[in-house]
Amino acid sequence: MEKEQGMLNRSNYRNDQRASGNTLPGEVPILGLTHVKADQSIAQEKVERLTLLFVLSGNLYFSTAGIENQPVDEGHMFLVLAGDNFYMRAITEVTLLRCAPPLETLYKRMADIVSDSPSRERKRIPVLPLQALLLRELHTIQEMMRAGILSPYVQRLKTELVLSVLRELYAKGELAAFFTQAFTGDHEFKAQVLKVYSNADSVKELAYKMNISISTLKRKFQSAFGMSVKQWLIQKRKERLLHDITQTKMSIAELAEKYKLTGNYLSTFCREHFGKSPTELRS
Repeated sequence: MEKEQGMLNRSNYRNDQRASGNTLPGEVPILGLTHVKADQSIAQEKVERLTLLFVLSGNLYFSTAGIENQPVDEGHMFLVLAGDNFYMRAITEVTLLRCAPPLETLYKRMADIVSDSPSRERKRIPVLPLQALLLRELHTIQEMMRAGILSPYVQRLKTELVLSVLRELYAKGELAAFFTQAFTGDHEFKAQVLKVYSNADSVKELAYKMNISISTLKRKFQSAFGMSVKQWLIQKRKERLLHDITQTKMSIAELAEKYKLTGNYLSTFCREHFGKSPTELRS
């Protein structure tokens, strides 16, 4: 099984600012293409920016933020939130078009649609079918990127166009359900949590690092993330475990010790949540 890290943070234009395949130093791409072979897996820790993923071809399983092995089929779109970790396994060969719009662009186009939507816990990744006109525009973007003619300026214009097309083609309720988690809660509070959580193993430790009381943390966290602090920390621990399995050379014994699990339970845990044993995830 091949592995690739940093899929959502990779740029797709050359050093002369034309479409290509590698990141310019310090730059977060707006648009990009990813091709994944059948049974290939990709994992990434802490996605830097909310990213829309359009499945142009193929079928896949996707796991993120406590949602495990949800199938997403060709001709559909879904999103990954900033700060989330993810794991993706291609069922068949997959082509993804990635769009990570600047937040100000996304808010300008969508904030009024979801501003009144209540925060809620994610039980499934929101998925929408790609309508014909949108799919046609996405294929145009794909061809422009392959031809190397999509400059950063044109990428921004194309992103604005894609979001405008979404506004026109989909019902308000569909878009509200799709984007709700991107707009709910206190964004500054969320950003602070995402900055410090990796060094906190408990609710008490997270409250200490954020310099607030446990009761205040629990109240604000439920409002911002739509779940309890404890649930969220457990999910992030699972995501870090998956990252360590797929992206490091730590032995199974070292992983079990780090995550305070027995070797047998580590294998059982991975099969239950990720569909494969630790060794199979690495093969």
